[in-house]
Formats: sequence, structure tokens, C-alpha cells
Amino acid sequence: MSPPGPAGRRVSDDVRFPRSPNHPHAPEPQHIVHGTHEPP
Repeated sequence: MSPPGPAGRRVSDDVRFPRSPNHPHAPEPQHIVHGTHEPP
């Protein structure tokens, strides 16, 4: 379990969903931008 507090959550979110300047709230912006579900 991650330690309680915003710090623990922030680290977890960054590791799981790297944020991008184009899509700060969208996980995996590459897949969203390409709009494809198939691997490259």
C-alpha cells in the first residue's frame, strides 16, 4: 500500500499514468492521439 497523503498518490499516478503537456489528464496520450487499439 502507498503511504497516505498527496505525495504518495502523486508518485503512484505519475508512475502509472505518465502525464504529457498535450494531454495532462489523459493516460497514455500516444494511444489516444493515434486512436488505435492495435500494437504498432
